[in-house]
Amino acid sequence: MSNLGALRSSVDKFLKNRIVLVVDSHPFLRSITRTILLQLGVKTTREIGDGFEAIDAICTIDPCAIILDWDIRGMDAREVVRVVRTSGMVPNPEVPIIAIAGPTNKSKVIEAKNLGIEHLLIRPLSPMLLGQHLFPALMKANQPPSLLDADTIDLLTPQQAADILQVSPSWLAKARKHSNGPAYLLVGRSARYCKVALGEWIKSQQRTSPN
Repeated sequence: MSNLGALRSSVDKFLKNRIVLVVDSHPFLRSITRTILLQLGVKTTREIGDGFEAIDAICTIDPCAIILDWDIRGMDAREVVRVVRTSGMVPNPEVPIIAIAGPTNKSKVIEAKNLGIEHLLIRPLSPMLLGQHLFPALMKANQPPSLLDADTIDLLTPQQAADILQVSPSWLAKARKHSNGPAYLLVGRSARYCKVALGEWIKSQQRTSPN
């Protein structure tokens, strides 16, 4: 959670008095997502279990982001996204949408991108997984491009992070692939590292190293 604290500090101001809409047919999975969002600093959520109700909620509460179950009942996820992006019915057709699915394949990921979904994440969710994708989407949606500079949000390129950690960029790339390195964000298609999170990761490695 300490690494996530460093990541979420960049977007806390976007979350104040804003609502994240969780759309999932399964109450237990909704509760898991709600708990993770609370850990990420999202104080207010609205939970919906049906695609048709989701459209009504989107039009009414104007959420800052939508967490959408790919297999939602009623109006399916594809139709929900199409209505949001192209119907002209919702207040913000560019609202970030993150879809959640079970085991999937490349074609579904491509379909999600083509529909206008920012990210398709595979269960089980974790705070780090959701945070790495939710935070950049919120920053992109709520700031003009001039404020998305890496220096503004205190992020480092892989080369800069590698220099601090005294490892090679290729080592970092492998760590990202296997999810066993320091926390990072995806800004577009580029990985970026938070200085504070790097420090926390170094401390964690020191604690787990044999004496």
